[in-house]
Amino acid sequence: MGAIADWAAVGPESWPAVLPAIRDAGIAIEDGGPERGGWACTCVRGEAQVWLAYFPGDTGREVWVGCTSRRAWRHPIATWRLLRDVKRAVRGAGGRFAGSG
Repeated sequence: MGAIADWAAVGPESWPAVLPAIRDAGIAIEDGGPERGGWACTCVRGEAQVWLAYFPGDTGREVWVGCTSRRAWRHPIATWRLLRDVKRAVRGAGGRFAGSG
């Protein structure tokens, strides 16, 4: 079905500020835990959900934000806004997204 995703460069000095910035944006963080050498969680607001993952060993692409295309089409406006706001919080914490900002 596909996925909608973006990657960001987030150094180890910036990562501790990412989750508080997401929470400050009114986004709940659920199901957080270890994931393939990193950490992953679900960011939730209302009916919209996106995934956030942090892989410190993947230099330049440490943070991944995304969702399945099915989820995006199921709640299109809420999902796009949630993706935007999670990315905005990551940027505010010092992350740099390649390409799409």
